[in-house]
Amino acid sequence: MPYTHFLQSWLKGYSQIMLQSSCLTGLLFLLGIGLNSVPMLLGGILGGFIATLLSTLFRPSDALHQGLCGFNGALVGIAGVFFLQPSVASLSLIVICTLSATLLTRSLQRSSLPGFTAPFVVTTWVMLAAASLLGIPTSDLPVLQSDLPLLSSTLLGIGQVMFQGDILAGSCFVLGLIFSSGRHAALALIGSAAGCCAILIPGVSETLVTNGLYSFNPALTAIALSTSASCYPILRLVTGIAASVFFTHLFVLTEFPALTAPFVLATWSTFGLERLLRRPSTAVS
Repeated sequence: MPYTHFLQSWLKGYSQIMLQSSCLTGLLFLLGIGLNSVPMLLGGILGGFIATLLSTLFRPSDALHQGLCGFNGALVGIAGVFFLQPSVASLSLIVICTLSATLLTRSLQRSSLPGFTAPFVVTTWVMLAAASLLGIPTSDLPVLQSDLPLLSSTLLGIGQVMFQGDILAGSCFVLGLIFSSGRHAALALIGSAAGCCAILIPGVSETLVTNGLYSFNPALTAIALSTSASCYPILRLVTGIAASVFFTHLFVLTEFPALTAPFVLATWSTFGLERLLRRPSTAVS
């Protein structure tokens, strides 16, 4: 039935935020968001619904069925509620940016470079700039905790993938990953824990590290770099995670919202470096 296919694509869209394709995983991700923030849950539901609905207007594809058309819109919806105070103007802006992210996602799907969450990053930056120009009030960002143990910071890092600075939400996300892929769940935890090593960088804010803000990009990077073959998987993983921490730190220094840009940049850089190394050298005649 068409409604069943739409529901499956919609739920899988949430799971694709962490590179999975599972209705149950998507449902657990929504549960994790809802346990921490009902407004962000509603924003995510709205964004995912709009993105999936718009994508159905085009020719149905395997990408739509796998949820690859909805996750950027869902993230824009969550981010809009996270950053902007609720109003007609902010809701209108969220809807416009969700539509834009969906169209950008579709464009990148026709390229050889995996788009990942790049459409979400770009459209959210535009949304924040537009909100500033239009005078739309921003929300007060949550107060960060301090003196958190490593395990808590690791789970917070998983939660921060979807703006959830909450251990219970992070635990739901890990559970969702386990139902889809135990290997990816382990890699996400490894990546998130590795992000905590950023505390060794001189001048890094311990509070940002312990609240998972250096960890969610390495968690995503670890999953993404395990999805395609490599002659040196461990080296690829270490390089990608280190690059994502480096890019995160650059964004922190500029005080520009990083979102998942460090994950995208680190993964693109790693793939690009591998292609460069695999390219056969041409002899000079």
